[in-house]
Amino acid sequence: MVQGRLYERRCDLSPDGQWLLYFAINGKAWREAKGSWTAISKAPYLKALVLWAKGDTWCGGGLFTGTTRYWLNDGPSGRHQLVRDDPRVERDLGSPG
Repeated sequence: MVQGRLYERRCDLSPDGQWLLYFAINGKAWREAKGSWTAISKAPYLKALVLWAKGDTWCGGGLFTGTTRYWLNDGPSGRHQLVRDDPRVERDLGSPG
Protein backbone atom coordinates (compact mmCIF):
# COMPACT_ATOMS: atom_id res chain seq x y z
CA MET A 1 0.00 0.00 0.00
CA VAL A 2 1.36 3.41 -1.00
CA GLN A 3 0.77 6.25 1.42
CA GLY A 4 0.62 9.82 0.27
CA ARG A 5 -1.62 12.84 -0.09
CA LEU A 6 -4.39 13.55 -2.57
CA TYR A 7 -4.81 17.16 -3.61
CA GLU A 8 -8.60 17.30 -3.62
CA ARG A 9 -8.74 20.66 -5.44
CA ARG A 10 -6.88 19.11 -8.37
CA CYS A 11 -9.24 16.12 -8.68
CA ASP A 12 -12.31 15.57 -10.83
CA LEU A 13 -14.99 12.95 -11.37
CA SER A 14 -16.18 12.23 -14.91
CA PRO A 15 -19.74 13.42 -15.70
CA ASP A 16 -21.06 9.83 -15.57
CA GLY A 17 -19.22 9.06 -12.29
CA GLN A 18 -17.16 6.24 -13.85
CA TRP A 19 -13.69 7.82 -13.77
CA LEU A 20 -11.68 9.65 -11.11
CA LEU A 21 -8.83 11.98 -12.10
CA TYR A 22 -6.55 12.92 -9.21
CA PHE A 23 -3.21 14.47 -8.30
CA ALA A 24 -1.21 12.82 -5.52
CA ILE A 25 2.20 12.98 -3.89
CA ASN A 26 4.21 10.57 -1.76
CA GLY A 27 7.67 12.15 -2.12
CA LYS A 28 9.35 8.93 -3.34
CA ALA A 29 11.22 10.35 -6.32
CA TRP A 30 12.92 7.04 -7.16
CA ARG A 31 9.57 5.33 -7.97
CA GLU A 32 8.01 5.26 -11.44
CA ALA A 33 5.78 8.25 -10.64
CA LYS A 34 8.78 10.37 -9.47
CA GLY A 35 7.18 11.30 -6.14
CA SER A 36 4.06 13.03 -7.49
CA TRP A 37 1.64 12.14 -10.24
CA THR A 38 -1.67 12.69 -11.97
CA ALA A 39 -3.71 9.54 -12.49
CA ILE A 40 -7.07 8.31 -13.71
CA SER A 41 -8.76 5.36 -12.07
CA LYS A 42 -12.18 3.73 -12.05
CA ALA A 43 -14.15 5.50 -9.32
CA PRO A 44 -14.11 5.04 -6.35
CA TYR A 45 -10.74 3.23 -6.49
CA LEU A 46 -7.25 4.77 -6.75
CA LYS A 47 -5.51 2.12 -8.89
CA ALA A 48 -3.97 4.20 -11.68
CA LEU A 49 -5.11 3.04 -15.12
CA VAL A 50 -3.63 6.20 -16.66
CA LEU A 51 -0.49 7.46 -14.95
CA TRP A 52 1.37 10.70 -15.60
CA ALA A 53 4.61 11.05 -13.57
CA LYS A 54 5.11 14.62 -12.36
CA GLY A 55 8.02 14.89 -9.91
CA ASP A 56 6.97 18.20 -8.34
CA THR A 57 3.83 19.99 -7.16
CA TRP A 58 3.66 22.73 -9.79
CA CYS A 59 0.38 22.33 -11.68
CA GLY A 60 -0.76 18.69 -11.79
CA GLY A 61 -4.24 17.23 -11.76
CA GLY A 62 -6.84 18.17 -14.33
CA LEU A 63 -10.51 17.89 -15.15
CA PHE A 64 -12.91 16.02 -17.37
CA THR A 65 -14.11 17.80 -20.51
CA GLY A 66 -16.46 14.94 -21.42
CA THR A 67 -17.44 11.49 -20.25
CA THR A 68 -14.17 9.93 -21.44
CA ARG A 69 -12.08 13.01 -22.30
CA TYR A 70 -9.81 14.80 -19.84
CA TRP A 71 -7.64 17.90 -19.73
CA LEU A 72 -4.27 17.56 -18.00
CA ASN A 73 -3.15 20.59 -15.94
CA ASP A 74 0.40 20.46 -17.29
CA GLY A 75 1.18 24.17 -17.09
CA PRO A 76 3.89 25.93 -19.07
CA SER A 77 6.60 23.55 -17.86
CA GLY A 78 5.01 20.49 -19.49
CA ARG A 79 6.70 18.28 -16.89
CA HIS A 80 4.26 15.36 -16.87
CA GLN A 81 5.59 12.15 -18.43
CA LEU A 82 3.19 9.44 -19.54
CA VAL A 83 3.93 6.15 -17.77
CA ARG A 84 0.72 4.21 -18.44
CA ASP A 85 -2.26 4.86 -20.73
CA ASP A 86 -5.74 3.39 -21.14
CA PRO A 87 -7.61 3.52 -24.47
CA ARG A 88 -10.97 4.00 -22.68
CA VAL A 89 -10.09 7.63 -21.86
CA GLU A 90 -8.53 10.24 -24.13
CA ARG A 91 -6.51 13.35 -23.37
CA ASP A 92 -8.09 16.61 -24.55
CA LEU A 93 -5.30 18.88 -25.82
CA GLY A 94 -7.55 21.94 -26.02
CA SER A 95 -8.24 24.57 -23.41
CA PRO A 96 -10.48 23.50 -20.48
CA GLY A 97 -12.67 26.59 -20.64
